[in-house]
Amino acid sequence: MVMSLVGHHVAGDETVVTEAIRRSCRTLRPEPRKRIGTQLEAGRKQGWALYAWNVRTTERTGCRQVRTQIMRMALLASAAVAATTGVASASPSAGAGPASEIAAQLAAVPGGTQVSDNVIVWRGGNVVMSFPDPGQEYAPAGLGRNVRPDALRAAGAEWLNTAGPRDVHGCQSGEGIKDAYCFYTDRDFQGRRLQFFETCSDNAYNWGFEHKTSSWVATDIDKTIYTYDVVDVDQDDYLWREPENSQSSYVGDNVNDDMVSWMCGK
Repeated sequence: MVMSLVGHHVAGDETVVTEAIRRSCRTLRPEPRKRIGTQLEAGRKQGWALYAWNVRTTERTGCRQVRTQIMRMALLASAAVAATTGVASASPSAGAGPASEIAAQLAAVPGGTQVSDNVIVWRGGNVVMSFPDPGQEYAPAGLGRNVRPDALRAAGAEWLNTAGPRDVHGCQSGEGIKDAYCFYTDRDFQGRRLQFFETCSDNAYNWGFEHKTSSWVATDIDKTIYTYDVVDVDQDDYLWREPENSQSSYVGDNVNDDMVSWMCGK
């Protein structure tokens, strides 16, 4: 069933994938089914029904495995389409760094520019995703290997290449560059790093980073970040809080991989 859905997903038919998930959950007890329907409807209002999935309310139902499998296969299919049609805005160098992961990310999240073997930027460099090299646990600090000045200039992100030596687990901090906050896919600041400079609130679905965060760093001196497991947030019901100049090597078993959105607060 999953394989037959991938083509629909790549073509943009979110309804097909959403209905597949609904069908996979019909054997659940009524209350979980009701919550799932509410979440999908909320997501439809956001314009991307599948991405409204709230793992915390479904993690005990078995639906999470179905969703994860569908999304993983759809992402791989999107990368294959991009490789043959030139969808990505910047093509990765063959055999350089985490090329296949970067190709998949560029296909899944439009508007990005690859500026090195390890890094994609969006929004003029204010959003940065860094990938570890194959066989490595940590994404490199800064822009990684083989920085491409022309790509940086085209993306309006040349300022990223003027960063001073300061960083906290790869998350930039001061000295020629703005303060930032970062999310990591693995504990102990390992895995992919997603970094924001001038964003006070956002949705992890926008970056293919939903249900992936295990550790974080906040070097920003004027923001306190609150994270959530839903898109429509209630500021008092947060997963964790990131005060100014703080970090966490592991968010904890009870909220690991739950984050889907965040916002600034006091």
